[in-house]
Amino acid sequence: MTAWRLVLVRRAERDLAAIPESERTSLFEALVTWAGDPFHGNVRKIEGHSGEWRWKFRRWRVIYRLDDAAQTIVTLRILPRDKAYRDR
Repeated sequence: MTAWRLVLVRRAERDLAAIPESERTSLFEALVTWAGDPFHGNVRKIEGHSGEWRWKFRRWRVIYRLDDAAQTIVTLRILPRDKAYRDR
């Protein structure tokens, strides 16, 4: 199996930077580990958003798209659960 590459768009980078450091470190470590198999874990397609998926980690939701051809996970947003499903 080919390894997936994890890419954070600028907005996702800002989201990650805004997370308290105590949570950010564990979230980032889990994100890197999960990126090895983006179909594993608490993953679901987001209804009403073509091609977008979400991965749950504790109170955080990682919103992303998959580029199968390039084996790339394009991370769009990293948000707390209460904000993740509002119209982005």
